Parts: sequence; C-alpha cells; structure tokens
Amino acid sequence: MVTRLVDAVALAVEEVAAYGPDRTNNRSRRGGRMKETERLAAALLEYGSVERTEEVANAIDYVNGVWYIPLAQGGRLRLEAASLPHAVGELLALYAKAVSGGEDGQRLVQAWLGGERDVEGETLIGSLQELGWRQELGVVVLLELERATEPGTGAEAVALLRELIEPEQAVLAVQGTQRVWLLVPVSQPAAKEQRFAKRTAVLNELATQDVRRHSYSEQELEETVSAWIATLGAELFLLGRGGLSSVRSLEELALAKREAEFALEAGKRFRSKDVLHAYHRLGMARLLYGTPQTVCQEFVREILPAGVLEALTPELRETVVTFVEHGQQVADTARALFVHRNTLLYRLERIHELTGYDPRQPQEGWTLWLALLLLRADCTNGRG
Repeated sequence: MVTRLVDAVALAVEEVAAYGPDRTNNRSRRGGRMKETERLAAALLEYGSVERTEEVANAIDYVNGVWYIPLAQGGRLRLEAASLPHAVGELLALYAKAVSGGEDGQRLVQAWLGGERDVEGETLIGSLQELGWRQELGVVVLLELERATEPGTGAEAVALLRELIEPEQAVLAVQGTQRVWLLVPVSQPAAKEQRFAKRTAVLNELATQDVRRHSYSEQELEETVSAWIATLGAELFLLGRGGLSSVRSLEELALAKREAEFALEAGKRFRSKDVLHAYHRLGMARLLYGTPQTVCQEFVREILPAGVLEALTPELRETVVTFVEHGQQVADTARALFVHRNTLLYRLERIHELTGYDPRQPQEGWTLWLALLLLRADCTNGRG
C-alpha cells in the first residue's frame, strides 16, 4: 500500500514538473496542475481529513507540521506530517516546490505576515532574499476591509491588489476575513525598471529620510496606497482603511509590522476622516492612543462630569468640535454648520454656561474639543 502511495506522489511530482511553476496566468497550465493536485489529494485522503474554509485555497501549503492540499470542490485536505510515511512526506515537499517553482520562501513570509506562525529573523531575511530583495528598503501596509465577511472576498482582494502592486517580490497575506498585509520592496526587476522608476524613487525617499522631515514624496506614496484602497471599494465594494510603516532594514521588519498596526488602530480612533495612516505622520493620534485609559477617564470626568455631559446635546457637541476645528472663527463655523451667525453665538454662550469653559478662548476651546474627541473615540471604555 505504501509503495503504491509513494508511486502516486512521485508521478504527481514528475507530471507537475513538466508543466513548470505557474508564474503566469496560463489557464491550461493552471488546469493541469490542479488535476495533479486533485489526484494527489485522492491518493492521500485516508491519511487526513477534509476541512471547509472561508477562503479559497489555490496552492499546497505547510504550516506547523501540517500539510494543506486544496480541493477542487472547495476546502482543503489536512494532513499531519507525522502520520505520513517518511518517503511520502519527502515527495510531498518536492511536489510543493515543483508547483511553486521554489516559492517556499514566499509562503513562509506570507505565514509570518498573516500571523499564522512565528519566524526567526534570519530565516525571514533569507526568505526575502530568495524572493529577490536586493535592498533592505520597503513598506509594510495593513489594510482593514469592511464588508469583507463573504467567503473568498479576502482572496479576491489579494488578487486585485497583486494586479495593482505588480512587483514579483511583494508579499501579500490575508489575516482573518477583514485584514490584508502587504510587504512591498523598493527594488524592482530590471525589465520593469523604467516602468517603476518613479515609484522606486518615492519608496527610496520614504525609507531613507529623517522621519522629522515631511516631503512631497511621502504624500505621493500615501496617495498611491489610498488609491489601492479606493480601487478595492470601486471593484469589490469594500470600504477600507490602512496603516503604513517604512522598512529601513530587514532586521526591523517585526518593528515595522507593529508600527503599521499601531498606525491603523490610532488612526481609526483619532483621524477617522482619513483612509490611510502613516506611522511617521500620526501627529496627536500617536500621543492620544498611547495615553492610558485611566488617564483618559479622569480627564473626561474632570472636564465633562456626568450631569454636564447629559445636558450637552449632540448639537452643542458638534458645535464645539466644528468651531475649534475651524480655528474658532465665527463666520467659517457658521457656514460649516449652515446656521446664522447669531445662532452660533447663542450656542457658544450656552456651552459656556453648561460647562464653565468658554469655547471662544483658545485653551478652553481646545480642552473641550479634546474631551469630546476622547469620548467620540470611545477611549474611556477601553481600546476595543
């Protein structure tokens, strides 16, 4: 029985090698490879179990001692490596390498990026170098997509992003049903050098500059990622936002990943009007998101006690925020709120009476604004 199984796996390796790795969109090659994968799954079925998954798998994978083989009808075959005959396990590894064309390093980076496994720094760097990273500069982006709960939506988002981003060395990974990680290098294949010359210059400038300086190139890069988010909305009806951090050294990949996630979470709370939040451009959001919850609670209770907060209607709260964000200018605020100047002045006086803080005074106005911002961001009820 084992001999027959070894022969079946060996035949799959030989036949898929004849097709070669699929680095193109060749449908016949993809179809041939899928047929061989189906035969392989059938031969190994008694050693594993079939799992139904939300995401559509399109490649054989190995995670924490478990092989996963995609099935044509959906789902995947789960195989514990320890339960397989030794010879079969070795041939299975050869098969995976033949299918991917040596892209095991990419899967390793994907698994790390998507939070599926921990990878040592040296191993991670080696995998990226195998993928063609010749420089250590790049960006990490975390996208969070709303309305992405339908099965397969994450895979569709990754496929669309791959078309938009294009460089072969870029790594994309799905985490859960709503998050997509992107790791994009500066260097590009020589054949695409001219095509990506402008973008390469942008990434180089971002990754090497002093973070205290802000240049047009930084803004241009952020606009590019924002355009990717907009395209996801237009093509897949996914509303999204992102956090971005630059990679200045491959040794700092883990740090850049944490920074991208911090930027996303801080930006969602305190820069809610923006769709992309760069770690080096968070401004006040960095300070506020890092403030302990107890400090936020005490501040809000001091400025807006329960009775005052209850009396401060949504209309008056909006007036404070709009007035401060328009430079405490009466005419500009009245236009923004679509109210008469006298109506605005009445509201400001009413706010002063209720709170004891005069929003027309710079420091007092900003104090009220900050307390309302912390409430709106729900910072007094935890980090969510």
